[in-house]
Amino acid sequence: MAQIKLKDAAGATLGELELADAIFAAPVRADLVHAAVVAQLAAKRTGTHSTLDRGQVSGGGRKPYRQKGTGRARQGSIRAPQWTGGGVIFGPTPRSYAQKLPRKVRQAALRSAWSDHVASGTLLAVEDWGVAEPKTRLMAATLRELLRETAEAVAEAMPAAAERAEGDTRPQRRARRRQHVLLLLGPDDLELKRAVANLDELRFDLGEKKTVIYAVQANTAPYASVYDLVWADVVVASANALARVSAEYGAQEEEA
Repeated sequence: MAQIKLKDAAGATLGELELADAIFAAPVRADLVHAAVVAQLAAKRTGTHSTLDRGQVSGGGRKPYRQKGTGRARQGSIRAPQWTGGGVIFGPTPRSYAQKLPRKVRQAALRSAWSDHVASGTLLAVEDWGVAEPKTRLMAATLRELLRETAEAVAEAMPAAAERAEGDTRPQRRARRRQHVLLLLGPDDLELKRAVANLDELRFDLGEKKTVIYAVQANTAPYASVYDLVWADVVVASANALARVSAEYGAQEEEA
């Protein structure tokens, strides 16, 4: 069984949480993950772009001037593509960008995305959020405790802040790194989703003039998509959310 650290709301490690190997220790197929992300982003496109060709632009039914004797190039219509206000050659027309992926490809891509986070150590499990009421400041404080160790590891790998030139008295610039965190809530934590709806980012000002900024996105298990998991540098999930993911996709694995 795959294992990850289980933490409390203060960031202290409580033990190990066992996860289903079929979902969280599957082979990582980068090609399938890429295909799933491309398909998901393509499906978001509205495809409403539209242009008019010369036959669709109104007007231009008569020859603008006679064929010969004017000294100018011959023209047959003021709606020809070379005219201002004329039609567009090979312009875009409304279309659907949706791509259909086989069901097994979508499932394998999702298992790969989860397994990659487990293998990279970027999946954090929380036993209980420890929030008495669904307030944004309380959730922000909890996330700060959970992400502090990860933020310090990111800062350690960052280059040092650039020094000012000699004689420059302005304050030293801070080195900044932007990361993304996906907050995965369980079916019993729906009220907390409203608490983090307006929590756009968390900022960690650490030593040596280094700053790590986490953009926050919240979702409810098991509806984290492949794109959500690829977008996130860190996934913070409650234990019951991971249990919901295992129950949902473990059943699909058995059917396949």
